[in-house]
Amino acid sequence: MACINLNLDVDVNSCLSGLWASLRLGRPKSGIEKLKKEMAILRGKRDDIKDQIEQAEREGRIPTHQVSQWLLEVETLEGQVADVEQDFQSISCFSCNCFNQTQTGGTSQIQQAGDQVPIKESSNCCSIIRRVAKKLGEANELMSRAEALDPIATVGPPEPTVMLPISHQSPVGIESYMEDIVGYIDGGGEGNIIGIYGMGGVGKTTILKSIQQHYLLKHTRFDRVIWVVASKDCQLKKLQMDIAKSLGLQTLQENDDEQTCGNKLFSYLKNRNCLLLLDDIWEHVDLQLLGMAHSTTERGQQQQQQMHKVVVFTTRSETVCAQMKAKKEIKVKCLDPNQAWQLFEENSNKDVLSSDAGIKFVAEELVKECAGLPLALVTVAKAMSGKKSWEAWKEALHQIRDKHEWTTIDLSEDSFIMYKAFKLSYDSLENDS
Repeated sequence: MACINLNLDVDVNSCLSGLWASLRLGRPKSGIEKLKKEMAILRGKRDDIKDQIEQAEREGRIPTHQVSQWLLEVETLEGQVADVEQDFQSISCFSCNCFNQTQTGGTSQIQQAGDQVPIKESSNCCSIIRRVAKKLGEANELMSRAEALDPIATVGPPEPTVMLPISHQSPVGIESYMEDIVGYIDGGGEGNIIGIYGMGGVGKTTILKSIQQHYLLKHTRFDRVIWVVASKDCQLKKLQMDIAKSLGLQTLQENDDEQTCGNKLFSYLKNRNCLLLLDDIWEHVDLQLLGMAHSTTERGQQQQQQMHKVVVFTTRSETVCAQMKAKKEIKVKCLDPNQAWQLFEENSNKDVLSSDAGIKFVAEELVKECAGLPLALVTVAKAMSGKKSWEAWKEALHQIRDKHEWTTIDLSEDSFIMYKAFKLSYDSLENDS
């Protein structure tokens, strides 16, 4: 009797489970084909659900967490099935049994003593069958769960409104400020509070809006970009409610006190990366009560896991920057003469400016009167855009230079310039309506 020389250094349980799976699935190739069919059915169901999600998003709704998780599991299973198919292609599976057999003259014979049995190949074959059986089970389970995915979508929090300009060209004079601020935020600057200060009408809000646009389009940096306008004499409770409204957070109640509102905001924001944009603050604001505080963690390794919280605010006062403990302060200055003319030209009727050298000369003098203040430049340019005669332009220059008209008004320098611009704009209206 011939002896069988076998290398028994093999996981018996794995072999037996592979053999058991082979009894159910047949050869690996038939199991792979069955798995492909089941995956095609599953992908069809996934595509149907995605179509429903697309329709729901048009109606302002978002997929439920359950649906999002199901789609993620389908995507993961697709990758795993692809790996199984690739492994099947890469092995030589001579038999579905764990021990190799050879064919001689049409008669099956077990390898004789001294023959080397390729246990590794047959073990791979068993592994493929076992993996196919497992993935078939997962595919069937996902199909069963798909029937219970109802509803597919739900009402989501409102997206923050941002007015994107038709032209993608940055407003005049803010490029360097934007580069500085965005570079500081993305570079992980030492502090997370940035103060932008300068006289009224100098362009602080324009810079803040540009930051908002930048990070709303760059979704990967922050989970939430929040815009809130403070203004003079604004109450903390109003800021809290405005933030909650921006987030679609409905847990804050009108009868809650400031501390309760702050706790609710913090609870919602603590595990999210947030950018809070506070426009036009006039005094110190408690950021912790606006939910912009870090969870209590030890420094070191845990510090790297903290959510990224950044606050950027605008104010007219450098003192407010100090009160807010801004780690980075940026002073916004008036435009230089070239920038001032560029901004004025962009907001006026260029055909009129180029049609008459006299009008262009008066326009340049009006630009000087605006002292590089962007809001004044835009206001005057738009007020004059409908004026086509040299006489009308000359009269406007005379009005804005008439010191007698302004001597009785007690205003700061920036307010004085803006008052003249607004007065000219008001007087240029066609009628009282």
